[in-house]
Amino acid sequence: MKIFIVLLLLFTNSHAFLFLLLLAGSGNSKHKHQVERHTLSFDLGEHRDANIKILNIKEPFMQGMLLKEGKYDLEISKVGYKSKKATISLNEDKHYKVIFGLDTNYFKNSCENGNSKSCFNLALAYSNAYDQVKKDFTQATIFYEKGCALNESNSCLNLGVMYFYGEGVFEDLNKSKQFLEKACKLGNNEACNNINLIK
Repeated sequence: MKIFIVLLLLFTNSHAFLFLLLLAGSGNSKHKHQVERHTLSFDLGEHRDANIKILNIKEPFMQGMLLKEGKYDLEISKVGYKSKKATISLNEDKHYKVIFGLDTNYFKNSCENGNSKSCFNLALAYSNAYDQVKKDFTQATIFYEKGCALNESNSCLNLGVMYFYGEGVFEDLNKSKQFLEKACKLGNNEACNNINLIK
């Protein structure tokens, strides 16, 4: 640290007074280079419980966190969905939309082990092409049947609808009514309301 000595000479009634004023100054006239930091965030859609890790830093990820400019290795995972790994370059504020792909093998195994919700969710993905799953009414029918056999009411309801419209199966109003009646007995109000539509 340099000390600047300023001599102030004041004259009062022919008397000279010498004052020393010590001023502290910076030893470096140039500003130190400031490290650029940017925010990082993700749009997870309905999958807000997904786990996000930045593998090459110690701090846990938080939405909108400030990070130094540079490259970061990411891993995004959620049970039942395919993990995603990527390296990004952060040189400005970044906000990414994450597209999740269903891990069909996970749901198939879970369904086969008696998890009725897994049967329904997989069938729903097949019938509506959700979460990067290719639309397949035949596969949807198979897993709705498995779910309905495990007394999952929505599976019975959707199976009844598929038989009504002939999606993935031959149109069969009798079977449609049977599945809607089962869904209704399981407490599915929507199924109860639709039974009378079948003549």
